[in-house]
Amino acid sequence: MKDFDVHLLLEDKKSKNKMFSLNLTLDLKYFDGHFKDQPILAAVAQLHLVDRLIKAHFASNLTFQGMKQLKFMAPIVPGKNTVLQIQEKDGHCFGFEFKTADEVNSKGQLIYQGQHND
Repeated sequence: MKDFDVHLLLEDKKSKNKMFSLNLTLDLKYFDGHFKDQPILAAVAQLHLVDRLIKAHFASNLTFQGMKQLKFMAPIVPGKNTVLQIQEKDGHCFGFEFKTADEVNSKGQLIYQGQHND
């Protein structure tokens, strides 16, 4: 089973915004068990990926504290071109949005504690 295949597409340092391309193939380990006949990327897997990318591309020394304004509007399924946008709102709050084509799949904000690496 494969892990996430993620590529940085765009980085705007002024707006503190980064956009990632996700290659979500059926053999991705996060589709296993969710669900056999109609696999979807579970909400917890989406949040896990956002957290990993925040720590890898924004601030590795932050500790997760919570989340707010979460909305899961449409399932993320394998084989679709999916884009994840993450924007730093301040040093401790990061907004995210998963999109497939012109459809927003999910969005929200993750909150952290700790010192931001500048």
